[in-house]
Amino acid sequence: MPYVGINKSNAQGFITTVKDTFSGDDSTTDFTLSKTPSGVGDLEVFVGNVQQEPTIAYTFAGTTLSFTEAPPTGTNNIYVLHRGLSKQSILPPADLGSKNYVTTGTFTAANFSSWETDAKTSSFQTHKSKQYFVDTSTGAITATLPDTAIIGDEIRFMDVAATFDTNNLTVDRNGHNIVGSAQNLVVADERAAFALVYYNATQGWLLKEK
Repeated sequence: MPYVGINKSNAQGFITTVKDTFSGDDSTTDFTLSKTPSGVGDLEVFVGNVQQEPTIAYTFAGTTLSFTEAPPTGTNNIYVLHRGLSKQSILPPADLGSKNYVTTGTFTAANFSSWETDAKTSSFQTHKSKQYFVDTSTGAITATLPDTAIIGDEIRFMDVAATFDTNNLTVDRNGHNIVGSAQNLVVADERAAFALVYYNATQGWLLKEK
């Protein structure tokens, strides 16, 4: 069969169904499976091409398949399909071979920003990886940056009332430089929406948007 892309037999996360075949002798009830299923529902068991009902016609313990009644005599007249094994192949193998997988930066849950759902209407302390709706319609607001920061920390602000031009937002540097300067940042643009990203002690917090 032709394929577009990688042949499925070589693709990561794909596995063909495992099949065990046995021959009945009208007396043997226990047969050894090649794989250990995770549950009785992972197996499809057939005797003489007739599918058997789990827990009634058969059970299993470990790799031992036990019939409640001995299957009739026949050559390869019993077969078992391991359906659940495909679920076990989702994760990549421990050995990734010669291919290199490279990431940069600090990859942690803390790096993903989330919005504070309540708009800030008075001065407040900021936290890294947070995004703030700021409403200065009743007066100017000061947002104080965290006292500690590492490269990649990000904080975002948005003027939700279109009033930064009349009631400014001041970002208190809290000991850090902002855009390379030891001064607080005053935002006086209506509808301003911007992020500050921390770089290093010299440059401090840098504007992501200008």
